[in-house]
Amino acid sequence: MINALKNRGFKRVQKSVFLGDVTNNIAEMIALEAKERLDGSDALFVFPACRKCFADRIIIGYLDEERVKDKDYEFVM
Repeated sequence: MINALKNRGFKRVQKSVFLGDVTNNIAEMIALEAKERLDGSDALFVFPACRKCFADRIIIGYLDEERVKDKDYEFVM
C-alpha cells in the first residue's frame, strides 16, 4: 500500500501515517485497492478533513529535522 499511496500524491509523515490532498474519487480507488491487498490482520484508516480543519490541527512534540532529513518522507506542517 505504501507505493500505491505515494503514487497518488500522499506524503509519508510517520512510518505508517500518510497525508494527502486527494479527490473523493481517488480516495475511493485507494479504498478498493486496500480491500484487495490487505489481509485480515491489517487495516487502512481514512480520515477526511477539510482544509480549514486541517489548518487548525495541533502538533505536539519536538521535530528534530536534522535527524529525519534523509528519510523517504516529508513533514507537512
